[in-house]
Amino acid sequence: MLAEATTQDNCRQLVDNHVYCNVSYLVDELRRDEKYMDELLEVQVQFVHQDDGEEVINEALEHWVVSAYLGERLKEEGEMVMDFYNLTIWGRTTSGQAISIDSVIEDIYNKNLA
Repeated sequence: MLAEATTQDNCRQLVDNHVYCNVSYLVDELRRDEKYMDELLEVQVQFVHQDDGEEVINEALEHWVVSAYLGERLKEEGEMVMDFYNLTIWGRTTSGQAISIDSVIEDIYNKNLA
């Protein structure tokens, strides 16, 4: 009897199918060029207005090329995502853990695929 896949297994599969490669170095190099500086700001820093009127600044710690599908789902969750020369780039605000255990990935799985 096969064990039923867990949410974590399904999130790992979502990442395996829709997160393509890390482009942090590329984004870092391109943002130094005046030609791309302003355009790439969209996946560098995000200003979030909280209910109490305070403004929080989220900074991307990593950049990943993702599928258009995942990019749209990430945008729906308020993540930093942009289309840049036919690449969908996600500015990830966490680092040091597997993408599949990011809460945003689990939220996307639960809302769209569970």
